[in-house]
Amino acid sequence: MKNNIIVQNIIVPEGKIVDFIDGSFRNDTPEEYVRQQIEKSLVKEYVYPKNLCTVEHSIKVGSSRKRADIVIFETEERQKAGCDKSRDIVKNVLINQRISEIRLVLR
Repeated sequence: MKNNIIVQNIIVPEGKIVDFIDGSFRNDTPEEYVRQQIEKSLVKEYVYPKNLCTVEHSIKVGSSRKRADIVIFETEERQKAGCDKSRDIVKNVLINQRISEIRLVLR
């Protein structure tokens, strides 16, 4: 336990970070670092309510299912209903574009 970090009385295992949106443990990778920065930016700078954001949400695209890194729902009702059709997902394309732009800057 000597290499673990304690955050708000939670023991965070080495090599993990706490997700800003849902509080789950994620692997500490460069890609995850970028996602965490975007999550914080969406909530703090762009003032999207944290409760309308979902991480690693499964969506239906045509006849297949894909996973979106970050999804922002229009309302809590849509989020609770588990909207999973790509047309129901708000801002996903813009967020993915922003992630790509940040990755280019980091390289």
